[in-house]
Amino acid sequence: MKASSVKPRLRIELVTIAILATLFLVVFPRRSILLDIALALFALVLLSFDARFTTNMVWGRIESPVPEARRLRGVLSVLVPLTVLLLFLCFGTGVLLGYMAGGWQGAMARVGRWQILLAVGFYLPWALLQQTLFQFYLFGRLLVLLPPWMAVICTALAYGLVHLPDLGLSVAAVFAGVIWTVMYYRYRRLIPLAFSHACLGAAFHYWIYNIDLAQEWRALFG
Repeated sequence: MKASSVKPRLRIELVTIAILATLFLVVFPRRSILLDIALALFALVLLSFDARFTTNMVWGRIESPVPEARRLRGVLSVLVPLTVLLLFLCFGTGVLLGYMAGGWQGAMARVGRWQILLAVGFYLPWALLQQTLFQFYLFGRLLVLLPPWMAVICTALAYGLVHLPDLGLSVAAVFAGVIWTVMYYRYRRLIPLAFSHACLGAAFHYWIYNIDLAQEWRALFG
């Protein structure tokens, strides 16, 4: 494909996705996670047919600010401390909310559930699927069409929009989405982003929302 025809194709793709996503969110404002998973898997299948184009004609046009040999070490050196810091913030918020609701017993009941480890493990494939769709597919196309800072903001906003109508989760997703997208722009590594996503997603639900994801998923999947 000629380079001159890439941008018009990307614009058509993104406008189509924006329209379909808006219709989906309007028709299904509150929906089962199973519907989100099914839709994301369908999108991943479509992406797989277009992976060579995305690799060569999209990311092949975008120069990385970090050499290949330094990317894994670089992303770990930045993302791990940031993720740990945000985990401590979630933990502290959970302790405070639990203490306000039921004293120290309530605080420990909120943040002391070992099931969060199971939730991180189950969350990881879902986080990797999201990171693939948002970073490899969406962010790459936005980078071709927009300045990097604007592409980062639009990708982060997309993270937030798909978590509506839960406003608290949407705001958290936008904030985390900025971090993950900047990390992918610099280092081009999805697996560390997925681990960060899984850890922070589980912590947010357990410690801030006081939701036992492991129990909910067991009930959902029988």
